[in-house]
Amino acid sequence: MEIFSFCYNSISEGMSRRLNDLISSVWGNVEGKPLHLRELNAMSFCAADGAKVVGYAGDLVVAKKIDGMSRVRCAVDRIAVVKKLTYSALPSLPRTYLILWM
Repeated sequence: MEIFSFCYNSISEGMSRRLNDLISSVWGNVEGKPLHLRELNAMSFCAADGAKVVGYAGDLVVAKKIDGMSRVRCAVDRIAVVKKLTYSALPSLPRTYLILWM
């Protein structure tokens, strides 16, 4: 099992296909639809078993000036795990890495 992260905006075509396979198996067909809006600069966290992506969690980070001070807001977005692994320890891995990163 491998856990890795990357900026969603720089996703490779191959990784995009692997991720779409997981997302489609969990949420239904999402072909051609981006997981995250480009302007939100999502950070992606994946769990892979060999070449297959079996877990995913995305993190949206937005920096804003509020009352003259820089503020950063984060939100967890798009969590998906292969059904047969739902009750194993795997679902928590991408989330754990995401929370540590935040």
